[in-house]
Amino acid sequence: MIKEHAPALFEAARALVGRQILKADGSLRKDALVVLELPTFDEHNLSIYRNSSNYSLSFTFKVSEWTENTGGMSDHTEYAERTVYLGDMSNGVLNDSKEFDPTDYKSDYTIEGIQMARMACLKARKAYEKARSACNPFGEGR
Repeated sequence: MIKEHAPALFEAARALVGRQILKADGSLRKDALVVLELPTFDEHNLSIYRNSSNYSLSFTFKVSEWTENTGGMSDHTEYAERTVYLGDMSNGVLNDSKEFDPTDYKSDYTIEGIQMARMACLKARKAYEKARSACNPFGEGR
C-alpha cells in the first residue's frame, strides 16, 4: 500500500515546500488538502491518515485483518501500521521534503524470516537481561 500511494504524497509535498500548510488549529489548509489528497478505499480495512504534528508532515498507512480463533486466541482484529515522514515543519510551514525510497518499505517478508528474526530478538533480549543483571550490584542494572 505504501509503495503504491506514498510516491504521490512525496511529490505533492515537494510542491508545498516553503508554504504555510497548517492553520492555527493544526489542521491542513484547504490549498494543502487539495495537493495532499488522500486516496479512499472501498475496503474498510485500509486507511491512510495524517499525523497531528507541528514539527513534521507524516502520514500513517494502516491495514487490519480479522483473524478467527488461532493459536488459542479468540477472534480478533490484527493491525499493522507504518508512518511515512514527508518533511519537517516549523510554525506551520513545510521546510523541506524527503525523497521516497521504496527500499525503506520492505514487503516481501516470509514466515520463516519473521520466525528467525523473532528468535534472534529473543536471544538478544536474554543476553541483555543477563548482562544487565550482572551490572546490578554496581548500580547499573536499573
